[in-house]
This record gives sequence, structure tokens and C-alpha cells, in this order.
Amino acid sequence: MVFATLIDLGGIVATLALFALAIFLLVRAFSSFQEKEKAEKKVSDELNGDDILSICNSYTTRILDLVPEMLGETISALHNEDRKALKKLREQAQGLLLETKNRKNHFTLRLRGIDESSLEYGHFYLQMLHYIREFSHSLDNIIESCHEHVENTHCGTNRQQHEELIKLQHEVSHIFSTISNMVKKQDFKEKEPMKQIQEKLLDEIVEFQKNQVKRIKKNETNTRNSVLYMTMLTGTKDLLVDVIRLLKVQSKFNPVIPYQ
Repeated sequence: MVFATLIDLGGIVATLALFALAIFLLVRAFSSFQEKEKAEKKVSDELNGDDILSICNSYTTRILDLVPEMLGETISALHNEDRKALKKLREQAQGLLLETKNRKNHFTLRLRGIDESSLEYGHFYLQMLHYIREFSHSLDNIIESCHEHVENTHCGTNRQQHEELIKLQHEVSHIFSTISNMVKKQDFKEKEPMKQIQEKLLDEIVEFQKNQVKRIKKNETNTRNSVLYMTMLTGTKDLLVDVIRLLKVQSKFNPVIPYQ
């Protein structure tokens, strides 16, 4: 009815405009479908390889290196109120979510064709995919919250918040990169020190939360800013909890084939 009214009122101009809009929507939908199909094919091709362990560890280390990097870029973009950077990071995080979903779905289907001797590796891979997907969800939630905050023209972090988040990101990066190297070498002698560092960092997050409560009482920050900051701290805490869980699974699994 709306289209008919527009065509009736606008004549040939409205008809051409609606036709152009239809073409645009079709092209965009087709492009999106092709990208999704390409991503699914890439995952499917990788999982057709014989060395499940190498695939698993290679993908795990890639995500362990990527997560703190994206977290750092998000903290910087939020502080600078950089909408363009946050939009790009949001798209990257959503792409990562889709990728992890595709990997889990394809591998679950492929389990039916794996021989008995490789089932242990398959179970291990599914565990790794679970924690990687948890990373993706936590990171996506942080980035989406920051993007929405800046998109609605709210102010970014103040100096104190930014300094706390930068300090936190550096320590998170240290933990993730250390665990990534441990996975690459399949050497987990540093597992206990990493757990201790993680526990101290979780305590530090609690201190940052207390600092924010004090700032709220002193009227140094508004409600929206406080909610976002607490969301970022909670999301980072989730990343730290899941990375140690992943480390525990990795260290308990004793592969016959070493990861190169």
C-alpha cells in the first residue's frame, strides 16, 4: 500500500527510485550470502585435513593473539570516541563469532566420519572451540557496548578510567601471549605462575570497580559512563576466567603428535 501510494504520488521518479532501492537490497543480500558461504567453505576445507591437533592448536593460538589486540584497539577507540574504528572492530568481532559458530557446526558434523583412534582429539577440539566461542562472546559484548555508547554521542572514558583500562589490557595481553606460546610449544611449566597472575589481576579488577564506585559518589562520572566502564571490567574478567580454563584443558591433554 505504501509503495503504491508513493508510485501514485511520485510517478516515474518514485518508480525508478524504488526500483534502484530493490536492486541495492538484492546486491547487498547476495554479497552477504557470498561472504557467509566463503567463510563456511574455508572452515570446511580446513577441517578436511588429517591433523586435527595441529588445526586446533593453530586456531587457538591465533585467537589468543587476536583477543588482547582487539581489546587494546577498543580501549583506545573508546577513549578517542572514534566511531569509525569501533564500527570496524564491531564488524570484526561479529565475523569472529560467525567463524567460531561455523567451525563448531562443521566439526560436529564431521565427527561422524572420524575413526575411533581420533575421537580423543575430536573431544579436545570441541572443548577448545567452546572456550574460543566464549572469548568471542565476551569480546563482542565489550565492543558492541562501546560502539553503541559512542554512536549515541556519549563521552568516552576519562583519564583515570583510561589509565586503568590500559594497565589492565597490558596485563591481559601478557597472560594471553604467554599461554599462546605455551600452546605453540606444548610446554605448560608456567601454568601455575599464570594462574597466580590471573588471580592477582582479578583482584585488581575488583579494585578498579571500587575506584569507579568512589568516582560515582564524588559525581566525577555519569551513569552511562559508569555502566559502560563496569561492563568492560566484567567482560575482561570473563576473558581471564575462560583463558585459564582453556589452559587447564590444554595442559591435561597429552597428545601423541606434538604441535609444531
